[in-house]
Amino acid sequence: YVEYNRKQAQAMGRSEIRVEFNPNELSEEEIQFIQFIFLDNMRNKHFSRIDLAFDVPVDLEEYYVMSDKSVKQTVFYGRDNKAETKYFGVRDSERYIRIYNKKKQLRDVKEKEIEHDHLWRIEFELKRSMTNKWDKCFDDLHILQPDYLSIESFEEQAKIYYLMNEISAWSKIERTTKYRYKKRIKEISEVNLSDDLREVLSDQHQKLSEELQGYIAMSHHDKLYDFDFGH
Repeated sequence: YVEYNRKQAQAMGRSEIRVEFNPNELSEEEIQFIQFIFLDNMRNKHFSRIDLAFDVPVDLEEYYVMSDKSVKQTVFYGRDNKAETKYFGVRDSERYIRIYNKKKQLRDVKEKEIEHDHLWRIEFELKRSMTNKWDKCFDDLHILQPDYLSIESFEEQAKIYYLMNEISAWSKIERTTKYRYKKRIKEISEVNLSDDLREVLSDQHQKLSEELQGYIAMSHHDKLYDFDFGH
């Protein structure tokens, strides 16, 4: 998607030209076309949004996802009363997280079946200042498997179970109490999938950095390309 709108840009204080694309959905030739025809002719380039996606072959419906920060959480359930999509934050926030059943989405939307028993996707929609901190997107996020039955105190066990299964319950307790219970939930979780995903992101950091910098680098007009989209 390419847009040129001077009036809207002046009104919203943003660039006059916007180029939006998903490199995973484009061929190498199409990516070069975007780079050398559009991006190289833009001055003062910057990212207004970066999306990162992680696919995991596990059933995240069985995991408890929480943030150290106070963020709005919305969960949508399927006909079997199981969570299918979880949202963290609001659409206009600097970081908007979407966690959903990718296997079901492929089956329902694209009529495609995959071999994995489970496939869930974790998507980060990063805007404004977060585009410069994309490698920090997992820092406060925890994808856990809490064992609340390991808690000896029945009262504490019941409270944690209630907090884990009733989103609105968090709004009823004070900030210091929230911190204490979030810390307790992490303590009773032997598995934190976010640790593995942070490691994956760290391993791919250089590759992703080079790819992102390549999109906003100086002009490549010393190279000549012959683009043919007729086939």
